[in-house]
Amino acid sequence: MFRRVIAGLILGPALLIGSFAWSGYLALSTIFDENRSATVAQELLDNEKVKAQVAANIAGAISSALPDGTPVTEEQIDAAALAVLNDGRITGLVINSLGETHRSFLGLNDVPQTVDLNPVAEVAREQIASISPEAPPTPTGPSISPPRTSRTRARSRPSSKPRCPSSPASRSLWC
Repeated sequence: MFRRVIAGLILGPALLIGSFAWSGYLALSTIFDENRSATVAQELLDNEKVKAQVAANIAGAISSALPDGTPVTEEQIDAAALAVLNDGRITGLVINSLGETHRSFLGLNDVPQTVDLNPVAEVAREQIASISPEAPPTPTGPSISPPRTSRTRARSRPSSKPRCPSSPASRSLWC
């Protein structure tokens, strides 16, 4: 009887300490690994179902951004969206933005305030221009800016140039 009590007093804390050690090892190998998010993002982009859904979202954005009357079919827009997603600049942008967000969660970096979507717009313009020569010409300079608050709108001077709509759904790639 005495040996069972002693064994229980030794084995109980040892199992508890072992459980904490195993949990710490698993956490360090998964959620607390700063490079894991890039690996997960790459695996997601390699998955055909995920890639098809992201391409459908990009196709919707391209379709809504095109001016009325642009002679482009839905199949051409889908092909352009898939080409945008397969472009190395866009793949790197997605992987990098997920990695930076994860590193900021771990306290290793500052929280990213914006994601530069100009490469996405540039690649989309290139793809649409290659599909439809009648598409509007690409403007010079950046076309996507961060959202403006009412405070910054009040401070800004009126401009003679029309501004792009502030909502992402109505913002055109050609603004």
